[in-house]
Amino acid sequence: MELQKIKHELTFKEYVNLAGRTMQRLGIEMDRHHMNMGAITEIGELLDAYKKALIYKKELDTVNVQEEWADILWYLSNSLRLQVGYDNYLNVKSCMDFIGETDWVIKNNLSGVTNNNLEPNLMRNSILICIFLNDYLKTYKDNPQLSIPSLIKLGHKLGVNMNVAMTNNINKLIVRFPDKFDTYFALNRDLDSEREELSK
Repeated sequence: MELQKIKHELTFKEYVNLAGRTMQRLGIEMDRHHMNMGAITEIGELLDAYKKALIYKKELDTVNVQEEWADILWYLSNSLRLQVGYDNYLNVKSCMDFIGETDWVIKNNLSGVTNNNLEPNLMRNSILICIFLNDYLKTYKDNPQLSIPSLIKLGHKLGVNMNVAMTNNINKLIVRFPDKFDTYFALNRDLDSEREELSK
């Protein structure tokens, strides 16, 4: 069944639920490996957006910054689901408590942050992303309950409007995968339509 585009800003709880819709299930070990490889790849893409601005003097692509931040969150959210079983996370009190606390943190860190307010300090932000990558590789990769709060702090420091980024990320995935994950659509993307969703 085709999912309709989201018209309200998502909470983290809603995001975690919707992120699982487009996760390809390959078996628990391969899924964990997939989530780690994906998160590291997306962290690199976020850092690349800052490299282009800092080194090549291109204007910072703020739409891309929000996209990459949310792509990292997609992998970490699905890691959280994997930690307690694909769809079992709704029945695990510690997981639901964590999701509730995360929603509270996002809500309370958002005051004054808008899509046009991404922090222009390119050097500082690129260093913060490098620190997050280092911490992810050393400590966080097997513990989404550590990596997600750290990513949210990073998003706040970068000036990412996290609820908007989560919503746009899910709408991008609805454009790419109208029903559910499909390898054909993963390899044959409509990048213009995806970018349009991300720019809203």
